[in-house]
Amino acid sequence: SALSASDIVAQSELTADHLKILLPWMSMNKVQGVDISFNSMDDPLLIKILVSKLTSLDFTNLQYFTLNSTNLHSAYDAALLLRSLSKLPNLYFLDLSNLPKIFPEIFPYLNKYLPRFPNLKRLHLDSNEFTFRDLSMISTILPKCQELLHLSMLNQPEESFTKGSSATVYDFVRNSKKLTNLDINYEYIPEDISSRIALCLMRNTQRSMDENFELDEMTSQDDLLFDGSLITETAENVLEKLNSADSLETDATKRYLLKKYWEKINKVHGKVQKTVD
Repeated sequence: SALSASDIVAQSELTADHLKILLPWMSMNKVQGVDISFNSMDDPLLIKILVSKLTSLDFTNLQYFTLNSTNLHSAYDAALLLRSLSKLPNLYFLDLSNLPKIFPEIFPYLNKYLPRFPNLKRLHLDSNEFTFRDLSMISTILPKCQELLHLSMLNQPEESFTKGSSATVYDFVRNSKKLTNLDINYEYIPEDISSRIALCLMRNTQRSMDENFELDEMTSQDDLLFDGSLITETAENVLEKLNSADSLETDATKRYLLKKYWEKINKVHGKVQKTVD
């Protein structure tokens, strides 16, 4: 029968020797969960062993994996782990909370590997000190995770929740048809946007219970009007923020976000034209 290893491994000062013994044991005993939170994983050797064992052994039964507070410094090491975890067929819960040092460098790898997880239903990204741009970046990546039901992004800085970044979070929820839970600091999000996010989540819940659920024309037009007015309100703010000199952010990030933003404007404009016609 399958076991959970969560209580065995968390906060246990893991060494390379421990991992070499533990991981084969976990595979053999069909362990369902690995929780290595609060162990320091900043040694590349530990990551190398983890990746090697996850790739070479059978972890078909593994359902959750948490890296919460593991002191990961290297986005590349985190990416190697993501790549091996993305090949596990039944992994549905991934916790990447309290890993602020791997952001924003990890975003290209999240964009590449998160959509490859075949069964990812729950993702935690709490306490990662996301900036305005980080929130915008993650919000363009997550709609590609089509099985996602539950996202937690609690404890990010209040000043990161501008109207523009809040609008990208709303856009992510609106484009994630299966998402029913979003844990976020709603008190930092403008009320008109947070109420729309709640509405989208409620509709997704209805859709999950009734496969014939569809929005009526009046509601669809109301959504479209809200989206249009939100874009008008946030355009100036978004462009100003993206163009502000922020030494930590790359030009590539700026270009990517601008490209996504114009795509969104054109998409909404196209829908408005269609409705008018």
